[in-house]
Amino acid sequence: MINATEVRILSEARQLKESNRKAVKAVLEADIKGLAAALDSYVKLKKQLMIRLIDLPVLKIHDPDVQRVLTKLRNNEPLEADNMVRFLEEQSDLPGKIDDLDEAEKEDLAHELFYSWYSGYRYVEAMYKTGSLFLKYAWPPELAVFVEEARKCFAFRQYNAVYAMCRVMLEIAARHTCKRKGKIKKYHENVRGRRSPNTTRLLSLSAPDSLRDKIQTIYYDCSELLHGHNRVSDETKALDMLKATLDAVQQIYR
Repeated sequence: MINATEVRILSEARQLKESNRKAVKAVLEADIKGLAAALDSYVKLKKQLMIRLIDLPVLKIHDPDVQRVLTKLRNNEPLEADNMVRFLEEQSDLPGKIDDLDEAEKEDLAHELFYSWYSGYRYVEAMYKTGSLFLKYAWPPELAVFVEEARKCFAFRQYNAVYAMCRVMLEIAARHTCKRKGKIKKYHENVRGRRSPNTTRLLSLSAPDSLRDKIQTIYYDCSELLHGHNRVSDETKALDMLKATLDAVQQIYR
């Protein structure tokens, strides 16, 4: 059953899309006042959505338009309004980005989300970047657990652990999808001697044809690290791997 927070997210994502449309319309009509209002609304809605998503690693989103908008936010793929905001930033001398969290917002979120058991701005800034997973179908509870662990590993700069979590996320999604679609028989995990097909086979069975090579590459890269053949100390690489894995899992569940 959809909860109040999810209802707000759905509503705000639709409003965000509408603000983007109004901004484009204002540019075409040379409506400066309308453009300013649309961009102001867009920036506020975008920031509010990303703040709401900090504590929500996985959401069930049936509306494909909303899922598309939220996925673009997660992956930093700009809508037209984002390009307009970036242009305005280039013309001004203001430090930072217009839609970044300001110091007061970081302080408020840090107290609300982090200081109850730890401290630091890094956690809020990192979780703000990672994004969430948006699925149409029910998922096994362990998937949400590993998505959340991957996000927290990134927040605490445990980048090797991010790769480990990404590999497990792919395995869970592939196994669950194959069972759900009847491509392998359901079995009791605690019965010895009864095993599912190997992971490579599960990934091949669960992935759409167009995504198969991408998923196998992600899985291979994660496995190489876990087998001690590589290491990750770069934030950008870890974040790229996390987002690529979230995209892959999302595609597996389509």
